[in-house]
Amino acid sequence: MVLAMFPFSSIHSAASKPSECTACVLFYDHESNCLSNLSQLSVDSTALMQQTKQLGLTDKRPVLLLPHQETDMFYVMVQIRHDASAHDLRALGTSIYKAISPTELSDIALIWPDLSNQSPFTADQCGQICQGLYGAGYQFTKYLAKPTPVTERSLTHVSDQRDALMQHFERAAIMVQGEQLTKDLMHEPPNMLTPAAFAERITALTALGLKVDVMDEKQLLKENMHALLSVGQGSTNPPRLVTVRWCGKTDDCKDPFALVGKGICFDSGGIDIKLSALTEMKYDMGGAATVIGAMQVIARLKLPINVVGVVALAENMPGGKAYRPSDIISSRAGKSIEVLNTDAEGRLILADALDYACDMKPSAIVDLATLTGAIIVGLGHEYAGFFSNDDALADRMRDAADQSGTKIWQLPLDKVFDRLMDSPIADVQNLAKPGSGAGSITAAQFLQRFVRDIPWAHIDIAGTAWIPGSNGVHAKGPTAYGVSLLVDLVNDQL
Repeated sequence: MVLAMFPFSSIHSAASKPSECTACVLFYDHESNCLSNLSQLSVDSTALMQQTKQLGLTDKRPVLLLPHQETDMFYVMVQIRHDASAHDLRALGTSIYKAISPTELSDIALIWPDLSNQSPFTADQCGQICQGLYGAGYQFTKYLAKPTPVTERSLTHVSDQRDALMQHFERAAIMVQGEQLTKDLMHEPPNMLTPAAFAERITALTALGLKVDVMDEKQLLKENMHALLSVGQGSTNPPRLVTVRWCGKTDDCKDPFALVGKGICFDSGGIDIKLSALTEMKYDMGGAATVIGAMQVIARLKLPINVVGVVALAENMPGGKAYRPSDIISSRAGKSIEVLNTDAEGRLILADALDYACDMKPSAIVDLATLTGAIIVGLGHEYAGFFSNDDALADRMRDAADQSGTKIWQLPLDKVFDRLMDSPIADVQNLAKPGSGAGSITAAQFLQRFVRDIPWAHIDIAGTAWIPGSNGVHAKGPTAYGVSLLVDLVNDQL
């Protein structure tokens, strides 16, 4: 896995003049006043600022590539606003990458703004820019016989505040590695990433100090996880449930924060087979991949907290043993479920996974799932919808979203929607009555029935786990949406 276009390198103080750099990245404010320390560069700062003002840095064009008039060096002029959001800062890092990537510039020096007490800029903002920069060069080339060659480049960070920046840049690199793990998993074809193969990939993370337990179909049967088993029984690749623990606070992992992920490795729709977009259905394990990416980050950061990840893995296929519309299936929680549509399978596997997570007596539970197309109708591909039974947890979610540059929007939970899923012959239906609308809300209401008296939030990432085109930070395809959000959310416990 290539970390980014630039291999992560050490930070050099401003006293160590960047030697033999072919490009210097300089930061300006919105009035084109240079914020970078130019004392170590042989440059006419007045002329450079005049040239920058003439060409015009704008919000729509925040990065300019200017050649040095007397040498082969280039200046990468970057407009930065002190009030920019975390998302905008990551997008700025991506723009820096896009400006440099078509060139053969190999030695890049970032001359960071002053971070003294009088400065409006913070080390955290610099870290957000780097997170966008480090991740922008991601490519999935595993199955290419001849991948496109990537120009090798070195990156030097130049700043007087070495210690303040180092931890933020290292964190950015670790965060990008977690996001790239999520993207790698989502890019894998379903013939290579079966539930068992996914579980093996997760087991490899024990090298980081994570504790991993895998339940096969026999163990799932003993645990009465009939909802998960029902979804997977149409496939020749049986389901798995994987538990990943990070015991950073206490060895017994008491009172963990629980992260639960939907992992449908391929979703044909089952007997209610999908009529289109089947090539995208390998992405239906995005919730599980996000949880695993976040768990890797948590372990590499060695956070002093207890966190448990639970991912339910299955394939939804129309085989001879597949579950059918009108079946009534049981669940680990003891509730019976009438199946109205086999393509509403994600909530079924989450029902068992959530009930299992409740047994761990967590301080809170957050689940992620590519659950409903309805969320895309309402929020498109920019925002994920979230639901919560606890106002304090919802507030923490919003704070973590702001900190991580993640766009989320809260939608309501209300018992008035429960009647839409009442069944005359079972405890609940897996789909609301036809014509009811509110598809994302009723899906969340279904999940709530399998959560006990524990603070819980559900994030529907159907529109954000992968995107049809670039959003400024990520290219078309998997985005690893939610990895940064989950890490910042659980880190809020400190």
